[in-house]
Amino acid sequence: MPNTPANTDRFINPFETRWIRPDEMGFLCPAGQSIPNLLHQICADDQTYEIIGPHGAGKTTLAHSLLQHARDQGITGKLIRCGKSRISKRLFHPLEPGSLVILDEYEQLSFLQRRKAQRLARGMQLRLVLIGHQTHGFQPLLTLMPDLETMQTIVARLQQNQSFVPLITEDDIARLFSQHAPDCREMLFACYDLYHQRRNKKPAING
Repeated sequence: MPNTPANTDRFINPFETRWIRPDEMGFLCPAGQSIPNLLHQICADDQTYEIIGPHGAGKTTLAHSLLQHARDQGITGKLIRCGKSRISKRLFHPLEPGSLVILDEYEQLSFLQRRKAQRLARGMQLRLVLIGHQTHGFQPLLTLMPDLETMQTIVARLQQNQSFVPLITEDDIARLFSQHAPDCREMLFACYDLYHQRRNKKPAING
C-alpha cells in the first residue's frame, strides 16, 4: 500500500498508510475506559502491566496514544520494539525515574532478556507495560478484541477526516470485518483497495 503523500494529480484515499499508522490514528478506547484513566492506572502503583490481543488488534496504536498522553502530562516515555532491539541499560537511557517504557513484541524476547528488562525497569524505577499476544502473568491493562461497532466507528472517522468522500458503507464494513477480524490492520488495507476501486470507477457514458 502506498505511503507517499497524495498530490494534486490524484485523489486522496483516507486509508493510506499515513492516515492509519499506529502513531497517527489515535486509539479508540472501549466503553468505560479512556487514555487518561489507563495512564493513571499505570502510574498509580509499581506493577508491570500488559496489553494483550491478537495481531492487528490495535495494541501498538494504544501504546502510541498512552505515550502521547504521557508526554502531554510531562512524563517521559519510550516504545521499544523487542524484535529489533536487544535489552540493555543503554536502551533505557536517558529515561528518568517514573518514565513510561512500553515493550512491544514481548514474546520475541528470550527468558533471560525478559528477566533483564524487569530487573532494569525496577532498578531505574520505570513504569513498565508489555505488549503481547497472550498473557505473561502480569496485571492486565487491556485485553483487545475489536468488534464490528468499533470498526464501523474507525472507518467512519477516517472517511470524515478532511471531508473524504464516504465510499465505504456499513455493509462493506460488516463484510470486510467477517473476512479479516480480528486483524483491524488487514481490514483497513482491504478498505483502501475497495475505496481505490470505487473512486477510480469511471461513470457510464449515455447515448
